Amino acid sequence: MRPISFQRLGVALAFLIALLAYFIWFLRQEGKPVGEVPAPMAVSGSEETCLNCHQGMTGFEPAHQPEHIGCTPCHGGNPSEKRAAKAHEGMILIPGNLSDARQTCGRTGCHPDMVHRVENSLMTTMAGVIAVDKFAFGESPSLSGDYHVRKLGILEPSDLHLRQLCASCHLGNPKETFGPIQELSRGGGCNACHLNYSQAARESLSAYQKKGKTPGVHPALTVQVSNDHCFGCHSRSGRISTNYEGWHETSLRPEEVTGKPGFRLLDDGRVFRFVAPDVHHTAGLECIDCHHASELMGDGTRHLHEEDAVKVRCEDCHFAGKAKGIPLDSLDQDSKRILALRPGMKSGSLFLRGNASGLNYYHISVDTNGLAHFLTKNSLQAKQLNAPAAVCSREGGHRDVTCTACHTAWAPQCIGCHNAFEPQTQAYDLLFKKPVQGKWREYLGEFFCRPSLAWGRTFRQRKNPRDPSLYTRDDPYHRPQCVSRPQKKSGGVIPPPFCSGFRAYH
Repeated sequence: MRPISFQRLGVALAFLIALLAYFIWFLRQEGKPVGEVPAPMAVSGSEETCLNCHQGMTGFEPAHQPEHIGCTPCHGGNPSEKRAAKAHEGMILIPGNLSDARQTCGRTGCHPDMVHRVENSLMTTMAGVIAVDKFAFGESPSLSGDYHVRKLGILEPSDLHLRQLCASCHLGNPKETFGPIQELSRGGGCNACHLNYSQAARESLSAYQKKGKTPGVHPALTVQVSNDHCFGCHSRSGRISTNYEGWHETSLRPEEVTGKPGFRLLDDGRVFRFVAPDVHHTAGLECIDCHHASELMGDGTRHLHEEDAVKVRCEDCHFAGKAKGIPLDSLDQDSKRILALRPGMKSGSLFLRGNASGLNYYHISVDTNGLAHFLTKNSLQAKQLNAPAAVCSREGGHRDVTCTACHTAWAPQCIGCHNAFEPQTQAYDLLFKKPVQGKWREYLGEFFCRPSLAWGRTFRQRKNPRDPSLYTRDDPYHRPQCVSRPQKKSGGVIPPPFCSGFRAYH
């Protein structure tokens, strides 16, 4: 056996030492900063290592810059860990759902007062929807009740009906996938209104989903709440979003309108026909230009119906005479906070306080001559506030009716809309998020009711037009068990429309 030369042994040892040195160097690189990146200070005061790996992340709006508030107040995890796997333990990938809002958006130093308000808002509880549904099913003698969608049972017919057809449209429904809010979005807590993806953020997300590339652009959480944020839920039920933009739902199939002007196909497959938009939509106003933060996020009170929660009044903007202005110091805290986040809004001037509602409008300034100047919240477009016609306040009946009694051009009608229960068909429970046996199916019926001059009184005791609301409840053999016209809790007269027939539930 030939002895090993010292030269060959030296080469081998040098190679092993170099390999060991590389291995030690490699292990030390995990979690090491790419450059000299100072660890940001979180709200809690602890140092974070997140930007060691996520250096150069952009897309944040000023209030949520990680250099100011850190990353872990929103996403959790272990901020002091340098290894990725350890740092990501317990991480909240999509913060802002109501299930974690108290630990994220609602933590001390951020928005602690908002969580209670949102959790008790109608858009979270669905109290009015549940109460009316139970009344229609004959399970409750009252149109009002302090219900919550989280407490829906599984035994009553209305519970199953709501779980299968309605229970996804509430803020407590979690957002579980990355991406912007769009037509098919339902719920998502704070994200439902405040999450915004720029084009760069969309492209960054796409690269991550397709190639596994670490995103370099973060979506923003802002006060720029567009109509698209409202559309997912409010294009169902009363079709408020579609009606506002001028679209009326049809029973047409997508293939019947392909290439035809005047039709719109939604992402869920429904076909809409263009009728006429609301005048405010034509003027360039978005939903939040009228609706107040205390209405949308709640005011802390458990309201039972929409008419109790909505405070904005037409007369707040459309009035004769001089506007009532209040100084900045007199604005409510919501308005002050939002005003500070909206560059371009006038600060230090007088702001409009609605004579009818008492709400403060931070986007409507009042000059020294008592003239009101309206700016749209998102686009900062100046709009003229027109005074109502003299006839609107004339004695002899006009004071007794709502503005919508004369100014509503049209309203969506779902007369002939039927729900039938199919016990042998499998369905999907929107709360349990799993298949269940027995399905409530929604479909257009073969009968139609002609519109009537139905009217009732609002809770403010003013006359208001009503959609025809006759419905029947049938047994399995299509024999009517109940024929009813549900009234608003404030009462009113609703003459029955002429009907050629009904089945199941409306």
